[in-house]
Amino acid sequence: MEHLYTQSRISSLPTYSIGCRTGYYSTTPSSAVSKKVLHVACIGHGTVGGAFLDQLTAQRQALYSEESLDIRIVAIASSHALLLDPKGIGADWRRRKAETPYSSDPVGSLIDYQRTHRLPNMVVVDNTASAQIAARYPELVRAGCHLISSNKIANTHPLAQYRALRQLLETHRRHYLYETNVGAGLPLIDHLHLLHTSGDQITAIRGLFSGSLGYLFSTDDLIQALPRAIHEGYTEPDPRLDLSGMDVARKLLILAREVGLSVELEDIEVQSLVPPHLRNCSVEAFLEKLPDVAAYIREMVQPAEGEVLRYVGELTTEGKPRLRCGLKSVPAESSLGQVEGADSCFEIYTRSYGVTPFVIRGAGAGAEVTARGVFGDLLRLSTRL
Repeated sequence: MEHLYTQSRISSLPTYSIGCRTGYYSTTPSSAVSKKVLHVACIGHGTVGGAFLDQLTAQRQALYSEESLDIRIVAIASSHALLLDPKGIGADWRRRKAETPYSSDPVGSLIDYQRTHRLPNMVVVDNTASAQIAARYPELVRAGCHLISSNKIANTHPLAQYRALRQLLETHRRHYLYETNVGAGLPLIDHLHLLHTSGDQITAIRGLFSGSLGYLFSTDDLIQALPRAIHEGYTEPDPRLDLSGMDVARKLLILAREVGLSVELEDIEVQSLVPPHLRNCSVEAFLEKLPDVAAYIREMVQPAEGEVLRYVGELTTEGKPRLRCGLKSVPAESSLGQVEGADSCFEIYTRSYGVTPFVIRGAGAGAEVTARGVFGDLLRLSTRL
């Protein structure tokens, strides 16, 4: 029988934090949070960032009363403005942010402020998808900031750059949490790290990493499903970014590095679902050729009787590590075959549990779910400071 771990079940277990991904460790129970102040700077206030700010401002008083935890939003930055208030920003953040004057370098101004004032327990939360913001993580760490990020770019940098950030975090004794990089709000990355650091060898991971591709293959009509997926916001505005498989590959890379594999993005075998003749045309021209896309996909794999198509990312660690993602025919009654809509599902195989995997399954996409996962990282960080 599979070990089925849903988000609610894992979250209900006693939580002992491990200072993963930073180089030093703590075993303080979450229930032992002492009175403390966290100063939070949020970069990005779009769908995920806005949902996170709303969740945090709504829950702030309860955290103060029930957990003696004072979380103060002291800054909100966008690409062109910085709202900064060391006394704290509340539920009226949208109005105040709209009234904030233009800034040519909001993140730079935030870094300068922190270098000068050294606010204790300063946490920068990055809810963008910006490579420019990710490139400034070293500056933020040197200024004394902890990092929380739904932005996965820093974790898919070349290995030397990836390791340099970890060394910098250890040197400055800063934390970096990024549970939402894979699986949105699902408790996946921390659980993997716990298994790995406890000495249990991860032998394989198989999963549905993409909510957009999951949505497409849970229907029988790709031509109809793709416009719906775009309309519902499951895909990027250019759906080829999802259909190319590179988003799945990047998430697979993050998990591979999390379990100790020294791999690069180019080491992953990626099957693109975009026909070659449609890879460089305009988005409009691509959308007019959706029948070509559906025909191209149908030619790749024909599901056997009792099976369904899924776009699967998988890694194996025994022998020479192998990472690949592509279209698979899987039994309809299997863990991956039963998943519907935009949900995610991950099978984790370890040496201790043999052929029986842990299964983590649930909503793997959506602004509210992702924001809640970021909020969870903030609360997890509070137990380590």
